[in-house]
Amino acid sequence: MRNAPLVSVIIPTYKGAEESLSRAIDSVLNQTYQNIEVIVVDDNDPGTEERRRTEMIMERYSDNNRVLYVKHERNRNAAAARNTGFDNCNGDYICFLDDDDIFEPTKVAHQVAYLEEHPEYDAVYCGRFQDGKTITYSKTGDLSEEILCMSFTPCTSSIMIRRDPYIILGGFDEQYRRHQDFEFLLRFFERFSIGAIELPLFTVKGNGIDN
Repeated sequence: MRNAPLVSVIIPTYKGAEESLSRAIDSVLNQTYQNIEVIVVDDNDPGTEERRRTEMIMERYSDNNRVLYVKHERNRNAAAARNTGFDNCNGDYICFLDDDDIFEPTKVAHQVAYLEEHPEYDAVYCGRFQDGKTITYSKTGDLSEEILCMSFTPCTSSIMIRRDPYIILGGFDEQYRRHQDFEFLLRFFERFSIGAIELPLFTVKGNGIDN
């Protein structure tokens, strides 16, 4: 592997509970792979209790040079928050983490190694722990059929993508209030290919909040 490439982990947050947001951030900072930056994008409206609470949570990371805190001027939705995170990141590889999920400690290391060893793939997804179950899938290449049939979809938190494909695709379509990940992936599969790691490398925790 070349010198450890920088990985940017983008965490959009909206009405997130203190426990879940700090848990998500800490799961990234505690990765075995250390060349990581974390971009937390606050999508709460200014002046709200949710913005104030998020600012208080982020204050504890103010001295950590691996964590960047970006605030939206108004609520814009999760697609916009992910794009804002990308606009403020420097990574060779990009990950997304919902504020109510957590990375397992070796997620980033496994995915960086995979993409370094498999230049034919433009992104890679992994399995997950959810509701007491282990969910994995092994298909590589094009998963459009799975998405359209709703038989399997790589969760946003499972994906690591190279920087250039994200730029070429123009990021997430901010017109979509829901299912932005489906739309993004269908465009991705028109031009690019994804690899798979069957290990469960993140956990869906959930906080009952939709964005």
